[in-house]
Amino acid sequence: MLLLRKALEKVEKWKTGFYYMAYQAGIPIVFTSIDYVNRTVKFNAPFTPNGNFGTRCSQMAAYFKNIKGRNRTAGPVI
Repeated sequence: MLLLRKALEKVEKWKTGFYYMAYQAGIPIVFTSIDYVNRTVKFNAPFTPNGNFGTRCSQMAAYFKNIKGRNRTAGPVI
């Protein structure tokens, strides 16, 4: 399991290390989200990185688009 450092703070763009580590290891990525407002935890379907972060970035951002976290100033990166 990898946890993104400073995941609760707003960032301008995602770091790519997790993506390329999974790609090189040949393992799928599963995103997890905690929707504070709706009190739900969600897991996306596993997907295998294709080595091109740019093509997957919009798909990954769409997963988090409507998630409402506890810290309202740290919205999703789109």
